[in-house]
Amino acid sequence: MKKMIKIVIALGILFLLYQFFIIFLVSNHKTKYSIKTDDDSYMVDEQYKKHGKFNMYYLKIEDKDKNSFVATYDVGYNRQSEIVKDIRSYKDGNLYCIAPVLKDKYIKHISCKLGQDQVSVSYLHQIGNNSIDDFIAILKTQEYNVYNELDINNSIVKAENNVSIYGNLDEKLYLTVWGYKGVYVLNGGHVKYSDFLNHDIYSNEYGILCGKYYVVLSAQEGTTIGSFYVVNIKEGGKVQKDIDYSISKNTYINGIYNNKVYITDIDNKVQYAINPMTERIEEVGSGSDARYYDGKTLQKVSITSLTKEKKYFVKKAISQKLINANGNHNYIESYGNNYYQEGNNVYQVVGKYYDNKVLLFTFIDFKELRVLNNNVFGMVGDNVYVYNDETGLKKAVNYREFIYNYKNMYDVFIDNK
Repeated sequence: MKKMIKIVIALGILFLLYQFFIIFLVSNHKTKYSIKTDDDSYMVDEQYKKHGKFNMYYLKIEDKDKNSFVATYDVGYNRQSEIVKDIRSYKDGNLYCIAPVLKDKYIKHISCKLGQDQVSVSYLHQIGNNSIDDFIAILKTQEYNVYNELDINNSIVKAENNVSIYGNLDEKLYLTVWGYKGVYVLNGGHVKYSDFLNHDIYSNEYGILCGKYYVVLSAQEGTTIGSFYVVNIKEGGKVQKDIDYSISKNTYINGIYNNKVYITDIDNKVQYAINPMTERIEEVGSGSDARYYDGKTLQKVSITSLTKEKKYFVKKAISQKLINANGNHNYIESYGNNYYQEGNNVYQVVGKYYDNKVLLFTFIDFKELRVLNNNVFGMVGDNVYVYNDETGLKKAVNYREFIYNYKNMYDVFIDNK
């Protein structure tokens, strides 16, 4: 009996050590497994990668007829593998959908193919294909915990100074809207306006969001930029700091690196960096000693390479395999997934499954694509929309001025702490 107790205790300790190893030490894994249902059989290719606090799973699911679907999940399953427990399917004409079932009969995402193309549920709603709603209704009658984007009440919750914010946005999400004399900050159903300029600036060439700080160069008088403003969009507060350097108005923003805003004065051939946290500006480049970020490293370049033509920092280097599979686009990477716009369409490429793009949504005259935490933003007319795989496509902000000015008129920050 004592020997049996010792064996049980030893097995318990080994199990706890295994769980500790999985939870705290494993940062990625790859696995393949099969799932058989009454109607079909599927092969699941599962890849997992830890991105900070986010547990990202990337799946490619293939049925016995070689029809493949991709999906991405952020789920807190202690980095466990084989997260798909069952798969439900639905076919109606050229529409073929699968619903991977996670533990507790939870369906977080439905993947669909319309003909040969994988499309989102939101796209199906856009084109008026409501068969997907029949599938969701069937799943609910079978007591699956399925999320339906149509259940969301996407109505205006706050309107102030011609800016309206819609409900059901993440409480950690902050949207900024350029208001000509300052910036609107939209969060949690509230609209706040921070004004600091003494006259309207319609073309927002000198403003940029750097984390939770909105930085604006001030060139209101004369021919030089005499100061800069820093607005803390999360905690509130703003400050104006004088600039001791002689910086011409012919200056542009290179981009952000290591939480600093880099700017280049074309006329004087000098590069500067602004640290919004310390509220300081310093000269960082001239002659052959300027800086350029290529998405991998901050490189040393000549200042002439930044003044002959405007060069903007690359946020992250893009895989050549992705380009070979889908063409040369302005890709935006977010936690292992890539997003891009082609014509009126916006696509998602899940993980490293480069040959399996997903058509998320389509709009005529869609512009100003942004992606943050796999939330996809963009402007159509006087609205900013937001899409993610769980809540679908929704209006986020309405501002009449978007019709007249759209470049760099909005931005997004998500507090991941």
